Amino acid sequence: MRRRPSRSLVAALLGIVACFAVAPAVVLLAAPAPPAAAADDEAGSCSKTATGNNYNGTNAERDLTSVFPDWVNAVSYPCEGYPADVRGIRLAPDAVELVVAGRLERRIPVSGATPIGLPDVVRLVDDPSWIREPSPGVIEILTAFVQAPGTSLLVAAPDVTEVRLVTGAPGVFFGGLKATARFDGVTVTSWDETTQSPSESSGAERPHVLYED
Repeated sequence: MRRRPSRSLVAALLGIVACFAVAPAVVLLAAPAPPAAAADDEAGSCSKTATGNNYNGTNAERDLTSVFPDWVNAVSYPCEGYPADVRGIRLAPDAVELVVAGRLERRIPVSGATPIGLPDVVRLVDDPSWIREPSPGVIEILTAFVQAPGTSLLVAAPDVTEVRLVTGAPGVFFGGLKATARFDGVTVTSWDETTQSPSESSGAERPHVLYED
């Protein structure tokens, strides 16, 4: 059975807008940890199987076992047996890493200054099939986005006013392990690319937000 973390934040985005902060309120998601950069050829812990997650969110009829068993491990590498379409952006202390099916595909060094802003990640990745800014202040994420231990991320207005987690792609979620994220004046929502609106489909894989310590 999946062990519930002692301190966690889970926001299941069920086709509605989840507003983490409305200015001037600030939400700080944090789990203290000493900065620790991963080795270039290894990061995180691998999930043992591609099934076994019994988390159903707020809908008892949903079954997420076919999506991914341990979301924060979507960006771990090297890992065997991961689905080929599971992709993730890993924010490391000194780099932004793009991981596909348990393999490191690309590593983009960063200066190490913290916190790093989500728009900075968009510019560094520079690939709209992973993360993009279709209009000023609106950021769409099409993969898992995971902060490594010790990292700090800023998601705040006016640079960011809305974060859209695109529904339908495998393993899309936003979170971190022993990391800090600050959401200020930002709306976070699932997003249906076809309707260009928050997702209302009960059958689609659901993006969510999860921070664990």
